[in-house]
Amino acid sequence: SNESANLQATAGFNSYAWSNGQNAQNIQVFNPGNYTVTVTDGFGCTAADNFTVGVLPAPLPAVSGPGAVCTGQQALLEAPPGFNNYAWSNGQNGQSISVNAAGTYTVTVTDANNCTGTASESLSLLPPAAACNIGSALCV
Repeated sequence: SNESANLQATAGFNSYAWSNGQNAQNIQVFNPGNYTVTVTDGFGCTAADNFTVGVLPAPLPAVSGPGAVCTGQQALLEAPPGFNNYAWSNGQNGQSISVNAAGTYTVTVTDANNCTGTASESLSLLPPAAACNIGSALCV
């Protein structure tokens, strides 16, 4: 979604008439739907062909993580499996990353159709203490 498609009719005809009013051999379209091109050769003969442009859904990833980490410890942030590429806002790649600084971490995933989606997780630091239990996010 939010991208365009380039439709290309066969070269070598005298004129091209697309159903959206354009008249070039190649056109760029921004909306899904059916597009028809009618071509005319040098003898005045015509032929038509149809193109269908669809929209692939963008992936909707989620980031899982603890939300807080004790100072000096690492937190594991994970995106769901099954994507072709994972790019994190801190420059790391991969389905999961290990971080130890407060902030918001965003992952951009790319699926098999080359569509992208993003998700974020904020991480806060808990103050150092004698015992810090990440499972409950409480320091005692």
